[in-house]
Amino acid sequence: MRVGAANGRGRGAAHAEGLDQPHRPDVNGFERKLQHYNKLTKVGYFDHANAKDDAMLGQPRPVALRTDHDHDRCIEEALNAAAEVCRELGARFTPLRRRVLEIVWQSHKPLGAYGILDVLAAEGRRPMPPTVYRALDFLVAKGLVHRIPSLNAFIGCTSPGRRHDGQYLICHNCGTVAELSDENLNVAFGKAARSHGFAVESVLTEAVGLCPACAGSRPGNP
Repeated sequence: MRVGAANGRGRGAAHAEGLDQPHRPDVNGFERKLQHYNKLTKVGYFDHANAKDDAMLGQPRPVALRTDHDHDRCIEEALNAAAEVCRELGARFTPLRRRVLEIVWQSHKPLGAYGILDVLAAEGRRPMPPTVYRALDFLVAKGLVHRIPSLNAFIGCTSPGRRHDGQYLICHNCGTVAELSDENLNVAFGKAARSHGFAVESVLTEAVGLCPACAGSRPGNP
């Protein structure tokens, strides 16, 4: 499902039942939710500037959309998590696979296979394209990176080792891609599909628009 934003590309034609209903935050439960997400999110990795919004929404804002986070720590934690996932699966996390994952995580913007090859070439390595594709296939299969079909590019998974459907917010201005992990979206979409007799096996949601930084830089915005 590809959802357009109000940027001249038009609104998405498909909306799951209930997704357009206004959200009424539980103000009385704010402190409880905030304490919960402070426990779940590591110190220094949580965007305290967005803490109140996160608690009201019921989940932390995606890392890629946070106004202040330690990206070096993003990379470190992604590599550590990948090593742990591979260890649990009995899979080999080879130096090339590790380096490809590290390159993918260099930013929150999707990167294609040939972009990865360019980085490796600049480092003095000369792997053949099939070698990089095999590394990417491995990382996708183990749930460590995601492929964005519309962009034919890859981003690091923010929930490695946990099976989930893809939900992506794509900024058409700066290229940032944020991954969501909202089961309510999949449940609503599945419910709508089943009402038409369609059995959903997987859901891929892409929403195109502007990230907070780009939206805030538009003329007329504070």
